[in-house]
Amino acid sequence: MKRRVWFSTVSGLVVILLSVGWSWGKKDGKSEEAQPTVTANTGASVASSEVKPDAAQEEKIVHTFATDDEVKAFASLWQQRQGIITRMAVLRAYWSEEQARLNEMDTQLTSTYKLDLKKRHVLSQERKALIELEPLPESTDAPAKDSPASEPDSD
Repeated sequence: MKRRVWFSTVSGLVVILLSVGWSWGKKDGKSEEAQPTVTANTGASVASSEVKPDAAQEEKIVHTFATDDEVKAFASLWQQRQGIITRMAVLRAYWSEEQARLNEMDTQLTSTYKLDLKKRHVLSQERKALIELEPLPESTDAPAKDSPASEPDSD
């Protein structure tokens, strides 16, 4: 069921991306009156010839373009940015889904097979047994506090 929800979310994002791309392509053939406007509070593009600010909010021009080519360059850059944000959202959703699956598997391995997941295990098919080995070494990214290299020998 979770995969179906995740798939429908990704499918929805793909449909949105395709429709945005299609609308951008359609704008190139139309007149220049429907230029993209960027909203400050959400960061989303709005394709509209008239964007009316709220009564309490004043319109503030942050940049004026000199040529149509500059407007098109900005629109292209903005579209690339939105694509990156969308891909990052998809990756975050995928990461969360995989993390949940991993947690479920860890719970099953711990409860069913009494495994300490911080230690290494070997499956011996001849003996039909799981053999527990020493714990995994600390991450190589940061030096471990208890590593033999950081402590003097006490022998």
